[in-house]
Amino acid sequence: MAFVGSAPGVKARTGVRGSWCRRWVMAEKSAVAEKGRGTAKDVFLDKLLDIRGPVSPLAESVRESGESALQLATPPGGKTEEWRFTNINELYKQAFATPDSNQAESSTAYFSDEASVRVLFTDGAFNEQLSDNLTSLEGVKIGRLGDFSSDEVERVLGVTMGKITGTEKGGFFAQLNAACSTDVFVISVGDDVVVDKPVQLVFGSSQGPDAEAFVVSHPRIVVLTGRSSSVSVVEHHASASPSFTNVCTSASVGDNSKLNYSVINESKEETYQISTVQLDAGRDSTASLLSVGAGGQFSRTTASVDLVDTGSHGEILGLGLSMDKRIVDLTSDIIHSSPHCTSNQLQKNIATDRSRTIFRGKVVVTREGKGTASEQLCRSLLLSKRATVDAIPSLEIDTDDVQCSHGATVADLEEEQIFYITARGLTVEQARFMLMQSFVEEVLQAVPLSDCKERVVEIVRSIPATLDDDGEKKGRFMSV
Repeated sequence: MAFVGSAPGVKARTGVRGSWCRRWVMAEKSAVAEKGRGTAKDVFLDKLLDIRGPVSPLAESVRESGESALQLATPPGGKTEEWRFTNINELYKQAFATPDSNQAESSTAYFSDEASVRVLFTDGAFNEQLSDNLTSLEGVKIGRLGDFSSDEVERVLGVTMGKITGTEKGGFFAQLNAACSTDVFVISVGDDVVVDKPVQLVFGSSQGPDAEAFVVSHPRIVVLTGRSSSVSVVEHHASASPSFTNVCTSASVGDNSKLNYSVINESKEETYQISTVQLDAGRDSTASLLSVGAGGQFSRTTASVDLVDTGSHGEILGLGLSMDKRIVDLTSDIIHSSPHCTSNQLQKNIATDRSRTIFRGKVVVTREGKGTASEQLCRSLLLSKRATVDAIPSLEIDTDDVQCSHGATVADLEEEQIFYITARGLTVEQARFMLMQSFVEEVLQAVPLSDCKERVVEIVRSIPATLDDDGEKKGRFMSV
């Protein structure tokens, strides 16, 4: 049975909303009483500001700007439009801790042989000792803000500081990142430099003094490309311990250049991951984002691709795999700020058990965006009547002479297709896997690391064994 929505927004919901397993932390309750304030959101912000680490001198202006922005901000909730379908209240109730150096976790097992450079972040901090091939690429400079010249630092701060405002696309969590960041990690690619293999950034976390406390980190990344250059960067989350990782990435793509930026979450269940990615595309350049949410208790990517000069192209590919009671969210804007730009967005979701996937994708064409061509599509498989899929594609057009399309579909696996495959000797589970693998392949073929792609395929392979024939799924649609 398929539900197809052609309205600007489509929402499919089945059954009763699943609720997360409540993990009431006594320390949090005492903190509320001690503060004398009524909400967990108030205490959440105070706790994170209290445990942040010291800031490097060159990044002090970033922290100050974040602190200033937070004075006018509050943690989002159900009444915040951008978070209306995403329940994050459980995060506010958790206990947080600084990492225990004696319990350091190494995530180097996730290093890929296919990457040209492998960078390890432990609890959000750049681990230079365990990173690999940092200086192996000619014309590419990788390191902390302090490793760059004063002119380079000024450019980096110009890119990242320009995003810390009250209207920043990442909203509260991007501002929180700035207020809690301790340094800025920079990847700078020179003019006419083509990097053939991806730069892999692996994010792991160590265990805190309390095994149930979430270790928190706020990495801040800047990617700069020169003219006529090309690079692929993979932000790879692989935490095995309870953690809250709040990453903010800003990128400036030079004229006639190409940047492929991937956010891939393979973390264990007891993790929260929020990634804010903001890409600015120069003249005749291409800025592409790939988001794969395949792990963690909560995974959200907030993306903004701004086509700031003539002839640029933006692309967002996404895959959300939600199982158990997990939440996977992709919220994105593609902004056509200049004439004769093009964009394409494709999102695939699979929701099972009591999980939830959210897609909110907006394409904005400003008055300057004449000659725009844009396509946007979200396709979802809803495999349980207790799961929820929210699909909200939208267009905002403020000019004429454009070609834009958008839409969403929500469907179950087709029984006729399953019957056709099983009639040729395969089991029902094998048939379901074949159909799901075919469904996600269009996105997975863009994953730049084959070993990472294989692990995601194995997650898809595990889904058929957990499916129950729980009857017809009743959908309800809503336009926004």
